[in-house]
Amino acid sequence: MDIKSELILNQFRAAPYAYEVLRNEFRTRADVFSLMGEWFADKDVYSLGRDLCLPVAACTAVNWLRGEKMIGDESGAFRVGDFFRTMLPFHTTGPTGLPAPYDQGWRVFDAAGNVYHHAVIAFMKIFGIHAYSVRNFPSVQWAFRQFPDALIVFAVSLSNSFVSAEYPGHTFEDGGRHVVDIMAVEGGRFTIAESYQEIQEGQRPYLINKDIGAVDGYLVYKDGRPSQGIIFSLDNLIIPQEYQKDIYIPETVSGALGAMGKV
Repeated sequence: MDIKSELILNQFRAAPYAYEVLRNEFRTRADVFSLMGEWFADKDVYSLGRDLCLPVAACTAVNWLRGEKMIGDESGAFRVGDFFRTMLPFHTTGPTGLPAPYDQGWRVFDAAGNVYHHAVIAFMKIFGIHAYSVRNFPSVQWAFRQFPDALIVFAVSLSNSFVSAEYPGHTFEDGGRHVVDIMAVEGGRFTIAESYQEIQEGQRPYLINKDIGAVDGYLVYKDGRPSQGIIFSLDNLIIPQEYQKDIYIPETVSGALGAMGKV
């Protein structure tokens, strides 16, 4: 067995524990329930699994960059669901005194269940990984050309039609996005960790390879929003200003997460 397959996580295997964590949070956090109760009320374990692409991509990036399985999906001392258990205590929904757009809450996710980049980037502090929110980049290959000497994982948002093409018969919200991890580029092809994979019990997730041009085609979104993604690295990178997406992490959040350090 390729040891690297042990580092790749799967959305649906992560879903049962993530569902349990979220259900417990909604029982005890009225502010979280008021924001997301309607979204979660319609969820079962499987449908939640369809929504976990960004947290799973982030956790896979941790494993890949650290070279060991620090985070699991369905088992392990620390699992994908622990992203929510760890981050929701910092989720606020009222006036904060923080700069806009955080003045009405520093939130982990929005009312539709979409996890915010700033929450993922803050979470990385536990594992000593630098993460950068980027947007408006012209191609998926851009990150690897920009940082040719750095070990990076590029979690990039693609049109949901990427998944529909990979798994015929699966339908998705028109205009939605799906996050995949780009691990490397070589010979005109990307090596990709795709967490939506339909795999059998006992089977490990696997890396896939796609032509650069084919993947770049999925950067065209039906809603017209700009390209976006997160670059993860052990290196301290300097992102060109035109590609930076500004985020804000309060010092209290940063300090508390840094103190949880697992490396």
